[in-house]
Amino acid sequence: RYSQLANNPSVFDLGGGGMDEFIGLWIGNDQKPGTEDGHSLYALTQKAAALFGQSDPEAPVNSNIKLLYNEGASTLSFPGACSRENSDTVPQLWTTAQRIISQMNIPLMQLLLDAIVSRNTGATRL
Repeated sequence: RYSQLANNPSVFDLGGGGMDEFIGLWIGNDQKPGTEDGHSLYALTQKAAALFGQSDPEAPVNSNIKLLYNEGASTLSFPGACSRENSDTVPQLWTTAQRIISQMNIPLMQLLLDAIVSRNTGATRL
């Protein structure tokens, strides 16, 4: 399956989007490390982690996402990444993306749990 994807590198043409854009959108503009200031997903994650005493100084999720960004960017930096010549980068990148997605779910669950415990019906309504 991965070799089929590697034979068609155009599926990985993100039109300028990629790991750098992802981390830029996650962290946001003018975000200070370890703070809840800002309107980014990084700041939201800091707020969620603080509810569980996990933001000293940076939420573990934010630290992990930055590490995974570096892992993904490193994978994409290989010559011929996601091509027939270097098809092993496809499963590596897929695995990194799945690990990032898993991390991104943590602050959502933290915020949901906080809303349930505090009986915030507005935050838990579907």
